[in-house]
Amino acid sequence: MDQEPRKLKNNRLLVIDEDIQVGPLLKAILEDSGYEVILESNGAEALRNFRRDGRDFDLVITDQVLPDISGFEIVKELKKIKGGIPIIMCSGSYPFASPDYQGAGIQAYLMKPFGSAQLLQTVARHLAA
Repeated sequence: MDQEPRKLKNNRLLVIDEDIQVGPLLKAILEDSGYEVILESNGAEALRNFRRDGRDFDLVITDQVLPDISGFEIVKELKKIKGGIPIIMCSGSYPFASPDYQGAGIQAYLMKPFGSAQLLQTVARHLAA
């Protein structure tokens, strides 16, 4: 039986998802596992937040398609601010090949819908890396 991976202590995550159901659900799952989560539904606001507090974030989860800026543009800007931060991209409609996201500086890609175990395992793996 697979066990849920243990999370690392004191990790702060930035989650960017405009969906009024998905974003809060991701936040709740991650917080229930002990992570501190800042949820942003607007890409531009998420970037402002990250520019202000980027050193305080340990990992970012972003949707690929946002109304104001693409997930790829967010990744590009995040990497300028904090180059080594792990980024997980999610999408429900635009899958792309592994080399595409790795070349963009994204450590993992989750196709929606995904389960809480897959989310938590992916986060824990990339925080430990």
